[in-house]
Amino acid sequence: MKANPLFKLIFRSIVLLIAIASTLIGFILPNLTPDGDPISPFLFFTNWSVYLATLSAALVFALNLVGFIRKEEKASLAVDLIQFSAVMMILVTFIVSAFVLPDKIWMAGYWKLPSIFKHFLLPILIVGDYLGFAMKGSAKVYSPFVALIAPLLYWVILISRIMIARSEHGGALPESLWPYYYPYGFTNLDNGKSLGFLLGLGGGIMAAMIAIGFLFYFLKRAKKAE
Repeated sequence: MKANPLFKLIFRSIVLLIAIASTLIGFILPNLTPDGDPISPFLFFTNWSVYLATLSAALVFALNLVGFIRKEEKASLAVDLIQFSAVMMILVTFIVSAFVLPDKIWMAGYWKLPSIFKHFLLPILIVGDYLGFAMKGSAKVYSPFVALIAPLLYWVILISRIMIARSEHGGALPESLWPYYYPYGFTNLDNGKSLGFLLGLGGGIMAAMIAIGFLFYFLKRAKKAE
């Protein structure tokens, strides 16, 4: 069944508003160190996924709006690739939050509105929009590999900052600096983790993204255009 053009436009406007709100939340309500000092929002994978999702939502909505006005929706390879990449990255955020770190789900602070927006509501809307409204053929066979660019860039920057900072501090960071370099406990090289573990973890995430990416690729190819 072909989606109602007005309903699709309204749904995508809601997705865009939620995405913008999620982005602003990361800047207005930043993460804090134990001493109460703000931590750069760019340190967190979640925020990177939110920024990419927001860019995707804005481009998809704009393209949809132009198509709605002209009564003819046209495809854009660049937008399709950005949307696919956003879906994959925000999906990792959701999966890690919901299944890899289940202990956090039972913490009262985790269910504050900002966390719900970024970890659950936005991922569900972004993935739902893609599966429900993206045109058939929008996913290309190389889309899963293009989707690795943003998370790979994040991982390279994260590890590079850690290694440079550790070398400047005699091979280990003092505990007071941990919050500024280690966004998650499993990234802490000065508290039991190794560089090999980080590289392996990054490789595992990339492999999982490729597998999920091809699943979405086949789902979208099999789905009738709407």
